[in-house]
Amino acid sequence: MKKLIFILLCSYSLTSIAAELKIQPVYSIETTRREYPEPANQITKTYVGVSALYGEPIFSGEFEIAQSTYTDTFPSSDSEVTSLTRRAMLGIRSYPITSKYLGGFLRAGVRAKQETLDIKESGETREEVLPVYIDPYAGAGLTLALGSIAAVNASATMVYNRSADVDESERYDVQYTLSATFKIGNR
Repeated sequence: MKKLIFILLCSYSLTSIAAELKIQPVYSIETTRREYPEPANQITKTYVGVSALYGEPIFSGEFEIAQSTYTDTFPSSDSEVTSLTRRAMLGIRSYPITSKYLGGFLRAGVRAKQETLDIKESGETREEVLPVYIDPYAGAGLTLALGSIAAVNASATMVYNRSADVDESERYDVQYTLSATFKIGNR
């Protein structure tokens, strides 16, 4: 058995197992929970970032970084809260359904998110840096190929938000993403 495995591994050329690197500018909309100030509320944030995929279509590693700025004004309490949110996502992606022009993918991994709040109350300004939260995510999407080196992707991803101070069934953030893929590699 060992000899058979060795022969199979030696029969592949290096170019046949070479992986591809794909770079994607990312624009996403995320529905999430705002905890401060009280009362907590569902809000929608817009993120801009970049992601990278490395591997074969059937199994790739993915890494994404993105940033969002959101401002909420509260005239009744003479306050304004500006939130700068940075997130990084590390996971896997698989294309179980592919064709020449259209593909469907599944993704899963972990998201690290940190938020910095710039709080203005009655003329006073203070900054709060919230802890880093690490949450699991899973999602699915579609890819439309635009030739051999570019594609457009749309996906929906659910993130389990452990930091939300709500019932267990309401702790999910929903992230809708639109991105463009530019392939770098020898295939």
